[in-house]
Amino acid sequence: MEHITTSSLLLNAWIQLINLIIFFAVFYYFFAGPIVEAVEKRKKMLEQFKNADEILQKKLKEAEEEKAKLIEEGVQHKNKLIQQAKEEAEQIRANILEQAEREKQAIIEKWQLEIQNEKEELEREWENSVKKAVLAIYERLVWQEDEFVKKYVDNVKEFKK
Repeated sequence: MEHITTSSLLLNAWIQLINLIIFFAVFYYFFAGPIVEAVEKRKKMLEQFKNADEILQKKLKEAEEEKAKLIEEGVQHKNKLIQQAKEEAEQIRANILEQAEREKQAIIEKWQLEIQNEKEELEREWENSVKKAVLAIYERLVWQEDEFVKKYVDNVKEFKK
């Protein structure tokens, strides 16, 4: 076995330390930059994902609010359209009723005029028929015998009693 001395151990330790420093220097110069960049990039990406999740939640909440707002606007618009349709239907109904009332009044006035004309015609005809009947009775009385006239007058007197 070889005899190990303190000076050889120290020299060996110094060589190992120099080797380690050289290794770290080479590692740092060639590999540390890209590794640190990759780690930083990964941290940024994780932060973006975290922010993206927050942004996504925020966007989802905004979309839900917008959806609720649009639904409410749609319901209000629907109700407004229904109310307008009801008002228009009521206006049309009122116009139809008004037109029907005018037509009814025109028909009533027409029939009242026709009834009045018929009444006047009937009164004229009745007056003429009464005149004809009186004239016929008068002619018969004038041209008939006295006995018939007496009999007729007696009948009229009895009828009055």
